[in-house]
Amino acid sequence: MKYVETEQELARLKAEYTRRACNSLYNERYSYFNDATLLHVHNLERNLLALLKRHRFTPLSEKKILDVGCGSGNHLRRFLDYGASPANLSGIDLIAPRIEQARQLHCSIDWRIGSAHSLPYADATFDLVMSFVVFSSI
Repeated sequence: MKYVETEQELARLKAEYTRRACNSLYNERYSYFNDATLLHVHNLERNLLALLKRHRFTPLSEKKILDVGCGSGNHLRRFLDYGASPANLSGIDLIAPRIEQARQLHCSIDWRIGSAHSLPYADATFDLVMSFVVFSSI
């Protein structure tokens, strides 16, 4: 993708997420008090834990983990409950207010504002790289 096209796409994504942040419909749709959302979150967590177990990716205490498109860090913070060390967790998201919220919720995790187009990490830094929402946004 050309640089101009990439910048246009990033601007489009930022504008869309800004629009959604101002719409209460999205807040209600993704609230844990919404039964469908809660079911989805529980199902995702059950499947994620099963995958980690099946691939013998535990324990997580020494694993370096990156969440690309981490939002406010909900998924990445769950890895603390699974035994991951905050010093080994990193999250990156395009939307600055989401990273600010993530930092407020857990300041020991490496939170960064940035794009998946150009990650600010050296190759082979992580044992696990995950992305939960990015592909549905592009």
